[in-house]
Amino acid sequence: MKTKPGKKRSGILRRDAHTRAAPSPSGGGKASFCQSTKSFCCILLSIFFLTILLPSSSPAATLYVSESVPGEYRLIQDALDAAAAGDEVVVRDGKYNEANLDCRGKAITLRSENGPDYTIINGSGDRAIGFFNGEGPGTVVSGFKIKTYVSPSRGYVTGIVCYYSSPTISNCTIGGEGGLFPHSGGGFALIHSSPIITECEIRWNGANAGGGINAQDSSPTITHCKIHGNWAYWGGGIFLDAGCRPTISNCAIYRNHSDGAGGGIFCDNSSPIIINCTIAKNRANASPPAGAALHCSEDSSPNVCNSILWGNNDPGLPEVFGREVLITYSDIEGGYAGEGNIDQDPLFVAPVLGNFELSDGSPAIDAGTLIVDPPLPATDLAGTPRIINGKVDMGAYEYLSAPAAGPGPIEDLVSCVDALALPRALANSYLAHLKKVEAFIAAGQLTPAIHQLEAFIGKLRSDIEKGNISSVCGEPILEMAEALIEMLQ
Repeated sequence: MKTKPGKKRSGILRRDAHTRAAPSPSGGGKASFCQSTKSFCCILLSIFFLTILLPSSSPAATLYVSESVPGEYRLIQDALDAAAAGDEVVVRDGKYNEANLDCRGKAITLRSENGPDYTIINGSGDRAIGFFNGEGPGTVVSGFKIKTYVSPSRGYVTGIVCYYSSPTISNCTIGGEGGLFPHSGGGFALIHSSPIITECEIRWNGANAGGGINAQDSSPTITHCKIHGNWAYWGGGIFLDAGCRPTISNCAIYRNHSDGAGGGIFCDNSSPIIINCTIAKNRANASPPAGAALHCSEDSSPNVCNSILWGNNDPGLPEVFGREVLITYSDIEGGYAGEGNIDQDPLFVAPVLGNFELSDGSPAIDAGTLIVDPPLPATDLAGTPRIINGKVDMGAYEYLSAPAAGPGPIEDLVSCVDALALPRALANSYLAHLKKVEAFIAAGQLTPAIHQLEAFIGKLRSDIEKGNISSVCGEPILEMAEALIEMLQ
């Protein structure tokens, strides 16, 4: 409970009033009065210093937001405005059409009740959430799906903007619908900020620079994230400019696309530290298209360690472009000079299906170094202990002798089609093909299953050509379907 200063003060004074001073030996009342005055002054001083050193505080409150529960807030922004420092705003399941959400500099937690699959913020305006008031890591946003999109009047609408602010963003999925527009708005825009971005999926965003993350003079900590399917002219996945010094660790950066340079990461006058990351299957259209994984200007000096850069652009083209890129203990396709580096197929489990875990016999197993700065995180991207038997692997994932069972290829395709958020009739036509494929496979009739997959691929190619589905989102699904045909043949 909040301490009431008035009661505290009256209690102390009451005890003093009932304590009589002993008469002075001379019997003079003046000495007694002086002693009482001194005692009273001491008490006032004590109260003053206790008020300064031990300020009273209210217990943290929890404010709820819902679409229909009586007595709860209907708008997230109203709850944010009502919250005080230390409070928590919990958003129940639902879709919330709000723009430009603002914590107004308060150290509060904004989280969903059940995670990003159930709580959606449909970003609009200039951004979904903005931090412009010097927020620090004590301001937390967690557990939302934050949708970005392209506005005909405003252009790209960004998911989260940080301006001279460094909040903590965790367990969020930030991205567009994927299928309805060529590109959605950028995932993050960071200006003079150093947020912590952890356990997030940043997918299907688009911007002129940095489809997934655009950082200017910022030093974010980006860890345990998947950054994929993003598009930009420079830096499909991440764009770093004007003196950025981020730390990027335990991240999988894949299937991003750049019309210029740096499909995975583009650095201009920036020096990121990249530890235990997998940067794979990114594309860049620069001529020549060198540095599809990592493209750096001459005034950039990244430090890459314990990472895998593989399968970006066509074989034979350099994964990295830049003169002052330090790479050690990493697996680089085409090779790269540096201590502990190798040039061997990392043997991903199923890269076509987006699974970049290491399979049995991978040369990246136990090939990393324990000596890194900053120190290795405790776990890998999947939550597995990072150091096993005193050794560490290259890439975002530690090798597991018995990987956890995941969804099969049909389930993966269905999930990808669902994620496109296509019009109902169009989505149902694709799902009907996949249901037939699944039924044929279950019955052991592989040839009809292949024919259905070929029809699925033909329809998907046609819709990409017509502009009904963006190539950025459609081409990975094509690749998955083609890989499934190879498995069945």
